[in-house]
Amino acid sequence: MKLLIAVDSTTSAEVLVDAVGIRPWPEGTTAHVLSVIADMDVPEEVWREQGYGAGAVRQEMEMRGERITPIAKRLEEVGISAEVIVARGDARHLIPFYARKWSSDLIFVRAHVRKDMTHWMLGSVARAVVTASPCTVQIVRDVGEDRAHTLHSRRRVLLATDGSETASIAAEELARRPWPEGSEFRIVAVEEPLGDQVVQGAASRGG
Repeated sequence: MKLLIAVDSTTSAEVLVDAVGIRPWPEGTTAHVLSVIADMDVPEEVWREQGYGAGAVRQEMEMRGERITPIAKRLEEVGISAEVIVARGDARHLIPFYARKWSSDLIFVRAHVRKDMTHWMLGSVARAVVTASPCTVQIVRDVGEDRAHTLHSRRRVLLATDGSETASIAAEELARRPWPEGSEFRIVAVEEPLGDQVVQGAASRGG
């Protein structure tokens, strides 16, 4: 299996690597740990030091790689060969691009809860990746020590389905992945109220 772990900082790298490390994976699983740096991520002082040239971005990319590499090497301890790549550009586009280039089977991205105006204007990286990704995307939250898992901890998995072909694909993805013994799976199907369906249908006809 080929994993793409998209990180934007050492903190997100730790959260995502931990999430991968506590899951059982097939023998021969490999990972690309990808970090994308936009020009706006480079601190102002670095721009000044480098004369506002391309060297500022290269310096930030090198520093990001140096910080993330030791974290990524923890994957090797659980048998996953990992390579760190730092790229320049827009993460919303480059993460799906590299997933296609590397024929990735699964992408890991961290969920960020931000309410600042800048994040609202730029849009959600996770949402963009889910929309454009050529493979399954797992969005990881930092649940804290109170819900920490180990490699052999049983999982509780909720599958939401509407009976569609897409929902069937999601079920197949769950079924073909390894899970610790004793893991529990629950399937939830929600049907829209008839009233809402009538209103939506009338709005569609009136358009």
